[in-house]
Amino acid sequence: MKRTIDLMAHFKLSRFHWHLTEDQGWRIEIDGWPRLTEVGAWRDGTLIGHYGNRPHAFDGRRYGGFYTQDEIREVVAWAADRHVTVVPEIELPGHSSAAIAAYPELGCGEGPVEVVQLWGVFDDIYCPHEHTFDFLEQVLDQVMALFPSLWIHIGGDEAPKAQWERSAVAQAVMEREGLRGPRQRGRPPSHRVGRDRGGRAQPRKPTATGSASGDDCRACSSASTCSASTTAGRTGDQRPPPGWVRMMMAPSTCCPDVMPGREAEARAPSM
Repeated sequence: MKRTIDLMAHFKLSRFHWHLTEDQGWRIEIDGWPRLTEVGAWRDGTLIGHYGNRPHAFDGRRYGGFYTQDEIREVVAWAADRHVTVVPEIELPGHSSAAIAAYPELGCGEGPVEVVQLWGVFDDIYCPHEHTFDFLEQVLDQVMALFPSLWIHIGGDEAPKAQWERSAVAQAVMEREGLRGPRQRGRPPSHRVGRDRGGRAQPRKPTATGSASGDDCRACSSASTCSASTTAGRTGDQRPPPGWVRMMMAPSTCCPDVMPGREAEARAPSM
């Protein structure tokens, strides 16, 4: 990690987006939630080759690990000394299989969930009940204490709503919040967390952040402390409709750790 930051500083890259949670592993120690790192940080194998290859093959090797909070403080300080700001991401409501595997009550209760061994988009997402909000608020409180970044990325993209459509809890939340239609269904977790944690974070983090791509940017559209980012399209000409929050445009592919082609297949997984 330090070597990556050194290389960023050499090439005058000043923002390091640190993706700390995913379906394939939870990578940050959170006090009070030990199973996140005891269970959620480990998977029983990893996809071999490209996702498009069929049938899928796995290496069968246990893989995982996580950063302690002291290690994170060390990385953040290392980056600051090199004029690099670390922007953490805690993904929600989607890409949460690892957390739900550790604490099944965070999901909608449709059966056991495992830390995922392949890449993709999965139906298991956080269920919007009070226990989930309490969990996410505790996580983000600790994340904000660790990272001096103005921005905290909270995901928002690639969150299928099939389980919410079948969940009485989720349906009740959408009814209470007056949410209707596919463009609003993703709003309860992102909107509430962006609102509650964003306001609490002032003045150091006045916009404790939003996120997302495409239509999912609407997840934080009514939280005044939230911003949205999008990678949808590459022309750089997308504009939010009137009344939206500020947008951070990223009309390109990821840099520098995602490369297409066979070279990517040979490298060890990053999550």
